[in-house]
Amino acid sequence: MDPPGVGARDLRECLLIQLQVRGKNGLALRIVQDHFELVKKRKLQAIARRCLTSVEEVQEAFREIQTLDPKPGRGFGTTSVSVLVPDAMIERVDGTYEVSLRWEEMPRLRISRYYRNLLKDPTAPDEVRQYLTEKINGALWLMKAIGSRNLTLKEIVRCIVCLEEEFLDKGPACLKPLTMEQVAQLVGRHKSTVCRAVANKYLQTPWGIVPLERFFGVGLRQDSGTPVAEQQIKAEIRTLIEAEEPHKPLTDQELVDELKTRGVTVARRTVAKYREELKILPSHLRKALC
Repeated sequence: MDPPGVGARDLRECLLIQLQVRGKNGLALRIVQDHFELVKKRKLQAIARRCLTSVEEVQEAFREIQTLDPKPGRGFGTTSVSVLVPDAMIERVDGTYEVSLRWEEMPRLRISRYYRNLLKDPTAPDEVRQYLTEKINGALWLMKAIGSRNLTLKEIVRCIVCLEEEFLDKGPACLKPLTMEQVAQLVGRHKSTVCRAVANKYLQTPWGIVPLERFFGVGLRQDSGTPVAEQQIKAEIRTLIEAEEPHKPLTDQELVDELKTRGVTVARRTVAKYREELKILPSHLRKALC
């Protein structure tokens, strides 16, 4: 059945089917069939010992295994793509950052002229006029609340522009951790109001669309007393790993040491946690075969 491997019960069986379809009956097939747990951990020397062969031959078989498709059915699926529309935007105009809201995405409410005229009609029964008055007052309150919410959102984003100018200029590595209390005090709102205003909202920045909640966090406090944002540390980790030597990838402890030279003190377990959140493999799985 095409594509080979589709419908397999697990990854091991999927790869075995593909090797069999290719007519491979040698070392690669034996490794996947008998030592798959070691394959997942890239324990090449252990595989070589168990197969009574050289590491070089295992490396060659491993390269062949890497050409197989672990998800052979994905090319036939139909995936609906969700488009993320930001609620607010920060754009650089003539050297300064401008804040704007996506007005086309905002709800546009108005009170029907028919009901306005009916309320003014002197011949309308009193109970009708009373009912319309209550409903129109409720509608006006809702419209005012939406306007107030939009104004609060815009003021919060303007505050972020002032506090995070270095992030806007240089990127995520320069992001500073903010607090709800800090921003609430600057915009003259209650902390709970700021919390509700940024919930499930997205901001378009020069560095992509990010959740507004990402700007708020305690951060990791350094020896100097200055907190460092989680996103900043993740950006530093990604930069270090992208620049590492393929044959000598950095371990988590080496990442800790490198970060310390850059003025960021963080525990090894925290580095491991952030690396996993970035979907980056540990050093022994990133190491190039040759």
